[in-house]
Amino acid sequence: MEPLGPDQCRYTDRVEIEAGPLTPLIWAYAGLFYRYRQWRWQRLARRLAAGQGVPPLRRVTHPR
Repeated sequence: MEPLGPDQCRYTDRVEIEAGPLTPLIWAYAGLFYRYRQWRWQRLARRLAAGQGVPPLRRVTHPR
């Protein structure tokens, strides 16, 4: 985490992927996963900055 100002910071992840011949596939999946995770972090940060608080957890049910 790197401070950028009084109300800002930069969060950086570094991931090394060693999956042999599957590396390109795993690399692509990891890129999508981290992009989605970053989108959710930004959405949460906007909610908190707007004073809306943390959204309630959703319970996911699977059909049986």
